[in-house]
Amino acid sequence: MSASNPTIPPQPHRPRGRFTLALFSLALVIVFSRQPGLLADPRFWAEEGLVHMVNAFHNPVLDALIYVNVTGYLVLVANIGTVLAANLLPLPWSPYATMACAALIHALPALLIASAQHPNWSPGQRVALILMTLVIGPSGETWLNTINSQFVLVVVAALLLITQHRAQWWRLLLCITVPLASPVPAFLAPLFVLRAALSRQRRHGLEAVCYLAGAAMAASIAVWYSHHHAQFEAVDRLGKDLFPDIIAIAHVLAVKTTGFLGGGDWGSQLVYGWLLMAQEQGSVAYGSLAIALALPPFMLGAWAAFRRPAALMMFAACGLVLGLIMIFAGEGPSTQLAPTAGRRYLFPINVLLMLTITLGFWPVRKPGQLSVAYGGLALVLAINAGAFWLVPTGQTGPSWRAQTQAWGEDPTRPVQFWPGGQESTAWSARLTPPLTVQPGFKTTADGGVETRLMRWREEPVVLSLLLKGQQALMVDAVVDNGETEDIDSTESTESIGADTATLTVAQARWHFDDGRTEPLALPAATGPSRPHIGTEYYLDAISLPVPSASVITVPDGATQLTMAVGIDYRRRHAGTTATLRITPYRDTLDTPYDHGQ
Repeated sequence: MSASNPTIPPQPHRPRGRFTLALFSLALVIVFSRQPGLLADPRFWAEEGLVHMVNAFHNPVLDALIYVNVTGYLVLVANIGTVLAANLLPLPWSPYATMACAALIHALPALLIASAQHPNWSPGQRVALILMTLVIGPSGETWLNTINSQFVLVVVAALLLITQHRAQWWRLLLCITVPLASPVPAFLAPLFVLRAALSRQRRHGLEAVCYLAGAAMAASIAVWYSHHHAQFEAVDRLGKDLFPDIIAIAHVLAVKTTGFLGGGDWGSQLVYGWLLMAQEQGSVAYGSLAIALALPPFMLGAWAAFRRPAALMMFAACGLVLGLIMIFAGEGPSTQLAPTAGRRYLFPINVLLMLTITLGFWPVRKPGQLSVAYGGLALVLAINAGAFWLVPTGQTGPSWRAQTQAWGEDPTRPVQFWPGGQESTAWSARLTPPLTVQPGFKTTADGGVETRLMRWREEPVVLSLLLKGQQALMVDAVVDNGETEDIDSTESTESIGADTATLTVAQARWHFDDGRTEPLALPAATGPSRPHIGTEYYLDAISLPVPSASVITVPDGATQLTMAVGIDYRRRHAGTTATLRITPYRDTLDTPYDHGQ
């Protein structure tokens, strides 16, 4: 009888593991079904390849994992994906790593929805919610790449706010990593604090603390980068040209939210055409139409938000993300007016808005309302699913396997990333292969070599480097005297260098594929002035910073560099060592970044 007692609250529904696994697998199938050809010939997308893959290919694992690009924030998902790609897979197969990471993030909302303990979510409703997170668009730019997975993580963060799960540990892990992975989800931290304050539940408090920790780390990185490198120009737009920005925001939302939700790509083009015609009639007609077309879905979302707490939390997340993106995206909303411009920024807004409307009006009790609600939901899902599968993603480019095959034959040839055609150079970069050295010499994590000489070594060692595709080398040297207590601190750097040890490089020669050789002309060392003696090259230091490294251009046709490396002593010190380090030199052209994120 107690089971029928209406005073007992409904118990959370716990989906079976097989049901959760089936929906998670279905989400992965939907993601890859959009462009199945990538399963046979994968690709890197835009800055994912141009910046992050190039960085991971050339640098040690730890440096690549914590890499902060020129936008000033840590894109952890892209760093992890490209580190796996550069270090675990052969180069022709390397994009599979980033595609797998992106696919798992695409399916993460499905996992949260399918496994959530919720009394009102039936299996059919869960499927509908999962489809919204996958096909509600425009999602072409966010699809299956790690550089734009941050917009999918916004949806993940919002779902963490309204769901609960049996296992707490993986939710806490997500609460730390999601805001750390990119800046957009980090701005939802106030909602986690608000939820914890209102519910006074221990698990919500723990999640708020973890989310704040991740957001604080992300903010610290951004502030540090902004202080040392560049300022965020978007901040300068705050408070300036407010009215034109409001109209531009209304235009963007009318085209990419109202238009897309109601008619997919075709609806976006139709609304855009209306706005262009209204613009010819004057600013009043244009602004009025833009606002009138932008408001309806958000008015419906506001109505739904005040019907259910979960919908209210989702709508608050949508509002925060909308404000953030419209201020900081690109160079402002006025640059996002065309239907295809910056569509990735609208993906989380559209998904959160549709989730708000759906959660606010579920469950529907009256038969008439039920048919309207489900009919409208089915129509929106059908339109957006049609756009998801029938409209091209815009992701095209040359075959990655063909690119790597050509690069293997000629490593000086740049590789091209998507998007772009066969002749495009906008998304191309050079991958410099690591140096090859004979056994007995240490190789470095960034593709270089080094040799360390101790004071008791009498004969110089011969270093032989095999060259393949390197266009320039950076030569760096350190001489470190282990015991320096008898050195007068008032001595000048030059006198210290003259009285202690120097590293010598002699008999340095280039070897060419036609059998000829040429001497290597080493430049004069900077810092403490040392003369050349024959072909010897001196760089001095004694527990001091190394002088600026020398960059040596590799002549055309050179296949090998040989040199004799020795150490010369002017004063006997226990523990004196000399290290010569040679690495492939990469200038800024190796990682061009002319494309804003």
